[in-house]
Amino acid sequence: MSKVDSVTEHIVPSTPLAGKALLQKVRELQPLAKRETATQCGYVKTTKAGVTRTDLSGFYDAVLTAKGVKLDESSRDNRGKTATYKATVHKDGQLSIGAAYTKQMGLKEGDVFEISLGYKHIHLRQIERDEIDKSPKILESANNDIKKRLLLASGKPLTISAVASKLFTSEEQVEILRKNRALMGIPVEGYNYLYPAFEFQEDGSILPGFDKLLQSLDRFDVWMQLQFLQTGDLRLDGKTPIDALKQGKLKQALFAAENYAEMCAT
Repeated sequence: MSKVDSVTEHIVPSTPLAGKALLQKVRELQPLAKRETATQCGYVKTTKAGVTRTDLSGFYDAVLTAKGVKLDESSRDNRGKTATYKATVHKDGQLSIGAAYTKQMGLKEGDVFEISLGYKHIHLRQIERDEIDKSPKILESANNDIKKRLLLASGKPLTISAVASKLFTSEEQVEILRKNRALMGIPVEGYNYLYPAFEFQEDGSILPGFDKLLQSLDRFDVWMQLQFLQTGDLRLDGKTPIDALKQGKLKQALFAAENYAEMCAT
């Protein structure tokens, strides 16, 4: 059976949605915040005290799984202690927020918050990073013309926040995907990493086979990888490896990558 959320008057499923049903529901609820969307999709937990909490971690994992992203099991089990949703003022007057909360929100080092004080509350509002554009600051970050062209060849690259929004997940999970070579991140000063738009399909999911192709290029630095992925190849009838992936030709793209490695080794 399902229950009705008294606040939003939406029907909340008793069993969390998954697969295509989950993605469809996420699209229907797109204007809502991620926490509210997760709740409406059935991702809630009840504490021993009987308090209901939104299971954001489970929701993020389910969305990525529904989009065909394989998650590293080791990365799932290291998310910090369970949040108690309480904080105590220390002797020196400091009030600390534990890693359980920052990880749950997908925060990372350098994120900035605006502090608002009320009579009996402290409100933190994250200051969003502006969406990146083809600005001089970014062009200056790449140290020569070749890198600038490679960085912008496929259009406007995405910030980590934009990727998290596209995949409907947390920035922490995006970082895990990058480290596991499921996503390509280009190190750019001032943004940590930017993500080429060619990695994603129109529906926001990661291009099928991209992780395998990227992992086959591990011996090269990120700029050589970027050049290979965006350059026409005779073994692909003049098409780029990215175009080959879009046509479902993963084996041919991997063969081109193998020959590219042999050519660079000679």
